[in-house]
Amino acid sequence: MRKAAGVFALCMMIGGTAASEDGGIAPSLERLTGTYAYAGDKTRDRAAIDAQIKAATANMSALVSRIAHSRLQAGNPIPERLSISAIGNDIRVEMDDHAFVAAKGGGERKTKNLAGHTVNLSFHVKKAQLVQDLVQSRGERINVFRFNDAGQLVMRVKESSPELAASVEYDLVYKRASKK
Repeated sequence: MRKAAGVFALCMMIGGTAASEDGGIAPSLERLTGTYAYAGDKTRDRAAIDAQIKAATANMSALVSRIAHSRLQAGNPIPERLSISAIGNDIRVEMDDHAFVAAKGGGERKTKNLAGHTVNLSFHVKKAQLVQDLVQSRGERINVFRFNDAGQLVMRVKESSPELAASVEYDLVYKRASKK
């Protein structure tokens, strides 16, 4: 039962830690600022995410695996819209209509994830990427936002927990819809 509770906690995660390696906001954050529309193949990406989830839950009993798989699917939607902004001393990342806000300086903030559970959120600006880190007692989700060679925004997701046989890792691609 404890394992199932840990998987439940992990499955409820979504989000992301906030510091720049140079102690301030890096120019890369300004470059990432804007609104983006999902540009991937939803059928292909959903299948890839589901395969990752299946591998992550492979070590669980049939009942726990079905529950964990369902919750991980629900906790790993494909957002149609992403927005990244710097407002005052905060970094704000919106995934569809859910906003994640934490300080530019790396401080953690308690926030609610998409499922309404309390998590510790922070951001790091690292070279040409924004790293969003979400930590909960039973696991962690890291979203890394960066541009690919084609100029598209890539959100690299890695969700991990000691309860899972493997981490859930995948990329989603977005095209810029507007600068602000």
